[in-house]
Amino acid sequence: MSLIEWIEIPDLGDHRGSLVVFEANKNIPFDLKRLYYIFDVKSDAPRGFHAHKELKQIAFCIKGKCKMLMDNGIEKQEVWIDQPNKGLLIPPMVWHEMHDFSDDCILLVVASDYYDESDYIREYEQFKNYSKLTLVEYNQDFLEKSWDWLNDEELKYLTMTPDFTKEQQEDFYKSLSSRKDYFIYGVSFVRNSIGACGLKNFIDSKAELWLYIGNKKYWGKGLGKKIMFFLENEAIQKGLDKLYLKVLKENENAINLYVKLNYINVEEHDKYIVMEKTL
Repeated sequence: MSLIEWIEIPDLGDHRGSLVVFEANKNIPFDLKRLYYIFDVKSDAPRGFHAHKELKQIAFCIKGKCKMLMDNGIEKQEVWIDQPNKGLLIPPMVWHEMHDFSDDCILLVVASDYYDESDYIREYEQFKNYSKLTLVEYNQDFLEKSWDWLNDEELKYLTMTPDFTKEQQEDFYKSLSSRKDYFIYGVSFVRNSIGACGLKNFIDSKAELWLYIGNKKYWGKGLGKKIMFFLENEAIQKGLDKLYLKVLKENENAINLYVKLNYINVEEHDKYIVMEKTL
């Protein structure tokens, strides 16, 4: 996706004046759960200076103008927002700043979710590091690290991993190149191998999602959300319309994350539950 994407809303007005209507999931390409506006801002008092992990927003100058800096961690671009029916899409994981407000500027922002402080990244260096989380080829290095990760007592329990031998692990790795029902990725953060994730058990347009962060140093830093985002995009690219996952009943942190990402409980077993999401 281009760093700059405009959302233009038709003007439905007539000789009496202009009329612009926002409709969620129609001319606004997401659920519209929050709306706010900024006005009476001094030209030398910039706003913004943050990114969101999941939130989508569109910014409209319904009066006056301001300049928006957009930064995805790789490139930066500045644009003027100056039309009341032409809004700038602010996707997740884009650092944005508003500058040079005109005296009469009224900046209206529509958002895809309610306010959630945990979704904000307010430190630029944290944003730069967070944006360096990527899915990469699952190679021999990840295979070796996975032996240690999945034999850690706590992680093995949380992931419900059965006992396995080195030989079984090697056989599994060798089979990957010929399989069309199993896709596995290494998780890299600031060039460190920290975990693995993937899609498996494909049935028609549905598959099972799984992930773990093996390096405990990176637990509790909100990286799971971005891994889920990557995997859901991968699933869409592969033509899937549903994902499901299995999670230990005692793994409350993971369950809370999945609920927040709109996964719902569809099956309950003795030790785990199955959750599903329509993409």
